[in-house]
Amino acid sequence: MKFEEDVRWVCGENWETAPQEERDGALGVLLFRAYMDGARPSFDELIKAVGVPTEQVREFEVAYRRLQVSGVFTMRYAARRDRALQGWSSRADGRVAWCHIAGIASGWIGNGYFIQREKPILVNRIEAS
Repeated sequence: MKFEEDVRWVCGENWETAPQEERDGALGVLLFRAYMDGARPSFDELIKAVGVPTEQVREFEVAYRRLQVSGVFTMRYAARRDRALQGWSSRADGRVAWCHIAGIASGWIGNGYFIQREKPILVNRIEAS
């Protein structure tokens, strides 16, 4: 996938095997990096820009929804003018800014903390009985 080098810089080499919340953060960095590169902030456009294989698209939904409800794609957030996210400030400032994006996508900060993964249907049936 495109931008994986950026994810490794922010989230570490083992981002693909990290716990789910941390992995959501890494997936959010991929999506947001595509946005910063000029992709429109729709789920389909970002997925296409990143080059996500069809069988992995669903993995990105939670991270995208968390970024969306936290407003990172809005003009008010002004991400495309942020010097740290653009790489115009120090490397340390850039990493902090991108870690903030990962935190939002993971649900640890921002308005997306309430967006959780759906439980399997079987678990819901067992809990209901």
